[in-house]
Amino acid sequence: MKIFKVIATVEDHELIMKIADRLEKMQRRLGSMPTKRAYVLMDLQACHLNACPLHLQGLLVANDIDFLHDVHGIMRNFNRTSYELDNCFLPRFHQRDNE
Repeated sequence: MKIFKVIATVEDHELIMKIADRLEKMQRRLGSMPTKRAYVLMDLQACHLNACPLHLQGLLVANDIDFLHDVHGIMRNFNRTSYELDNCFLPRFHQRDNE
């Protein structure tokens, strides 16, 4: 049985909250349908802790295209049953081995 991590560090949680804030502001600015904040927070945190460690600070300050690619890609491809990323999706701001 695989054990899934659910608790992030305080620093990681704060960065994930800021990423969700940025997404909300972008969606309002673009006039797009808002994503439920709870889903954004859960998917980003679960992905970061289990499927693919993220470079959260880099994602937070990324240009809009890379930011949306990663956040929406995670939301579309994160499997909430297996806690893995499906469809060979790899966020641009994943942590490399040397980080």
